[in-house]
Amino acid sequence: MYRPGELDQRVTILRPTRVADGQGGFAVTLAPVAERWAHMRPRSAKEGYERGQVTEGAVYLCVLRVPVDIKADDTVRWNGEDFNVRGLLPRGRSLYLEVDVQRGVAL
Repeated sequence: MYRPGELDQRVTILRPTRVADGQGGFAVTLAPVAERWAHMRPRSAKEGYERGQVTEGAVYLCVLRVPVDIKADDTVRWNGEDFNVRGLLPRGRSLYLEVDVQRGVAL
């Protein structure tokens, strides 16, 4: 269980949005949906090798107070870094939503 004082980090929830590119097509951009207080904690980290480059990724736990509008294809921005949502873990009638977010992967 979490206490309100533990949600001490400011995050922005971003959602992919189609925007007209002026040439009859669309570009996908991230548009802010909401800003919320959150608890951010690292869960795991990994390092790999892809296309001749060393890659790294880290999974964090992001705890948000409900109600919150967040979806599986959203992005969480924290401290200037973007984290892709990897899983939403509702806790029944809890006041909090646990979200697994991952840094270091493409959208």
